[in-house]
Amino acid sequence: MARRTLELAGFTDAAARAKQWLLASKPHSILDAAAVLLALPTRRDCLDLILGSQSSDGGWGPHPSAAAEPFDTAVVLLALRELHKPESIARGRAFLIASQQPDGGWPETTRPPGGQSYAQHISTSAWATMALVLTEPQR
Repeated sequence: MARRTLELAGFTDAAARAKQWLLASKPHSILDAAAVLLALPTRRDCLDLILGSQSSDGGWGPHPSAAAEPFDTAVVLLALRELHKPESIARGRAFLIASQQPDGGWPETTRPPGGQSYAQHISTSAWATMALVLTEPQR
């Protein structure tokens, strides 16, 4: 988002440096790959990592073999929304819907897993809601 803002604001040198940095970056997690894809949808290596890491329940975790978590899944869905991957998006949406808690929120994603954080609960719930709204097929 920052790179796009720099471009739109006419800061072409800064946007070009950001693009070069993103092109050279090596994602170390699913979240890294999703963040790079949000900025540069042409990064096939990031897309391949993400598509190859979708869990059997439809979500994504922090690493390719990790259990799916709502936060990671939400960010990946946002990265995939403009890449025309409807099957992966539908499975990710189904994971988010199934993991929604009775109070309407989503379980917080903490690192290491298993922690409790009200702020993380709100943040994860916001990301999950945004991902569901923005990837709704009728939108």
